[in-house]
Amino acid sequence: MNAYHSALCDRAIELVISAAQRGWSPKDLLHVLGNYCYPIIYRAAGRIPAHITSTVLRKEWLTLEPPTSMAMSTQEVETLVEEVTRLPWLRDVDVLAEKTNSSPLRNRKEEKIRTKIINLLKKAESTPYEEEASALIAKAQSLQQQHRLDGLCSDSPLKFVSKRIHISAPYINHQSTLLSAIADRNGCSALQLHPKGIITIFGAEDDLDHVIDLFTSLQRQCDWHMRHGEHAEIAQQLGNLASYRRSFILSYASRIGELLDEANKSFTPQDADDTDSGPSAQQDAQNALAQSRRALHALDQRRLDAEAIRDRYFPRARTISLAMGSHAGVSAGASAAEKSHLSGDSAGVKGRRQLTR
Repeated sequence: MNAYHSALCDRAIELVISAAQRGWSPKDLLHVLGNYCYPIIYRAAGRIPAHITSTVLRKEWLTLEPPTSMAMSTQEVETLVEEVTRLPWLRDVDVLAEKTNSSPLRNRKEEKIRTKIINLLKKAESTPYEEEASALIAKAQSLQQQHRLDGLCSDSPLKFVSKRIHISAPYINHQSTLLSAIADRNGCSALQLHPKGIITIFGAEDDLDHVIDLFTSLQRQCDWHMRHGEHAEIAQQLGNLASYRRSFILSYASRIGELLDEANKSFTPQDADDTDSGPSAQQDAQNALAQSRRALHALDQRRLDAEAIRDRYFPRARTISLAMGSHAGVSAGASAAEKSHLSGDSAGVKGRRQLTR
């Protein structure tokens, strides 16, 4: 190793430390820059915790696994130095949520509700019958709304945090539209931090978990439907496959948003449909309607609060417009959304059902 290469590596390490101080985790850097820079990132990891204040990022840097090889060419280090210098601040770092497998602060009632929801989602993913899946999904959505409604009675204030998710090319902006559609309907707000697919989502932690789980599942289903089917084959034969896929994803996202709106509006509070036909039935129905409206209002307020926190950290954020140029993609995307299970990704809850044609 010559002196130039050694000095260049030292410079690269200092720049990685600087990036960590600007809110970058090792996974963020690897996602944007590529795995070629893993050796330098790993060499910097041990020095970074002393230079940052975020406990979330400290843990990520301290637990970084070593790469299979520590070798990097001089040209690769030069590329790393050039690219890492241009990285922006990731200002959501102050509200990043801890990555934990369980929440010890939850009481038994909340844990029971969450367990019921997870079991319903697992069953919905595993059943081959669409009608049964739809019924299970409706029940899961109802429990999710009931969970939010019960939270309104809690004395403790709702804590808003952020979580990051990585989206891989191609069609990052279009996939981000699907994530935003899901986040908006679940009291959260998504924002693209980097054009190579680092997205942060602001919201209550339980809502964030639900959004990420649901997006992972629907993203997988969208990709499968997009690549299979008569319209996809025709688009490939006509040479407009990219336009077809972009339109497909946008149409899919739009229809998923509508379906989630319908699910939220059809929420019926617990025990509301167990009433008899006696004199109190009408009053019970009115109370159920009032609670449903209260749940929708609470969901809207959560979204507004999440957007307020987003705007606090990113006051100059802007909205981008994406066009749909393929009528076949629009039609196929909406149709695929109708066929999708709005049940979350059971990969996070012990396996998932294989999509079949």
